[in-house]
Amino acid sequence: MNQFTRDELMEIISSETNNVWNGDPAYSLINYVKQQIESTGQSLSQEQVNALTNALVYISKASTKNTLVATVNLLVKLGLLQENQN
Repeated sequence: MNQFTRDELMEIISSETNNVWNGDPAYSLINYVKQQIESTGQSLSQEQVNALTNALVYISKASTKNTLVATVNLLVKLGLLQENQN
């Protein structure tokens, strides 16, 4: 079994999170939220869509990373994963 330092694990989590949210899932989320807003009769300018895109991608990445870090921390505390102190 591979052992990773906390910094290595954080780098892997960041990289994999970016791989997930820099593509189709982000576009799907953005389009869904945009459609929901526009369904109320409120149209969005390109500047507003860009701001919405940046905010949603940031929130999604932060939420995903926080969830993964919490999960890893829980697995370490339960003794299911070992932390490499090197």
